[in-house]
Amino acid sequence: MNSLEVLMGEGTKAKILHDLLDGGKSARELARTLKIRESAIRMHLERMVEMGLLSSRFQREGVGRPKKKFYLTSTGHEMFTRRYDLVMDALLGTLMEKEGDAYVRTLFTQMGRKLADTLGDSVKVAGTNGRTNSKPEALVQLMNGMGEKAELIRTPTSVSVVNHNCIFRSYAMKYPGLFCDSYHKAFVERLMGQNKVVVRETMAKGAPACILLLERTEKA
Repeated sequence: MNSLEVLMGEGTKAKILHDLLDGGKSARELARTLKIRESAIRMHLERMVEMGLLSSRFQREGVGRPKKKFYLTSTGHEMFTRRYDLVMDALLGTLMEKEGDAYVRTLFTQMGRKLADTLGDSVKVAGTNGRTNSKPEALVQLMNGMGEKAELIRTPTSVSVVNHNCIFRSYAMKYPGLFCDSYHKAFVERLMGQNKVVVRETMAKGAPACILLLERTEKA
């Protein structure tokens, strides 16, 4: 199942998610509402629990045995928030029209620095714990914790962060100057402190991955 299936309301799993928006239900209740065999509903429910979209718990309602109810998890709820990209596109378009490219680039640079200040404690600690070159590793770990798929590539003459899954990919494809050259560059530079970041390649410009070269600006 993908997000498009949920957005368009297609597929049994999407129908189950929609039906659970107003509260938990049992397999039998879902089968009755969706007019699908209960055995088939149970198979979908089990798979969706494995996917992290649903959780389950037994709940007593009056007399008789407790019923197993299924509920949306936070991940399940997030499947319905994917249309925020329409709002983001409208917001970015309006900002570009009213304030201009230079202003919005500055705004995204500031945003990258602010987010780095908010999330950067682990990277700062890594830079002071006595381990040689520990900050780049901590940076990659932080990025991966945010949903990226980054790795550190070291050569005798360079250190690069290679990111295979930008969490802003759909927006970066439309606005590479904002996300690749402004936000992400400022984010990494702020976290690294003593490095200048050179954006070597980006997925937004046709590369298979984004490559950020970390250049020393001063001795550690």
